[in-house]
Amino acid sequence: MRYINAKPEFERVDQIFIPIVEATATLPHILSEVKQNAGEDYVIVTGDGLEVKESSGTEGFKFWKVSARKFYAIPEDDLRPADARGVKRSRTAAESQAQLLMGRQLRTTLPQVPDKMNPKWPYLRKFRVQDQKFKLQQKANFA
Repeated sequence: MRYINAKPEFERVDQIFIPIVEATATLPHILSEVKQNAGEDYVIVTGDGLEVKESSGTEGFKFWKVSARKFYAIPEDDLRPADARGVKRSRTAAESQAQLLMGRQLRTTLPQVPDKMNPKWPYLRKFRVQDQKFKLQQKANFA
């Protein structure tokens, strides 16, 4: 699995059907069925590439039988980040792990004309006076 434009891309995609009932709708059962079909140890990930961990939230039909949710089984070695596999990645001090994962800068400042930043409310002055009175009253009540 690799990330292209902040979306996971899988090298190979196959489809298998795993019959489940309420009692077998658990992550360990799903993993054992995948191992039985594929013969190696896999990890279940969501369509975003996030690992599904065993918890009370991943038990039962409510989690596994959602038509909009897709699950993928990937080899355990593919889940580890590139740094853990020994692949060197260039990273500046300003880049965070999230920025490397997403492949883009997460916070950007958009150019803005200062005149456009002033609100154009019809009763702005009255609002500011009332807001100042409210703040002073709150300060007096809770000081």
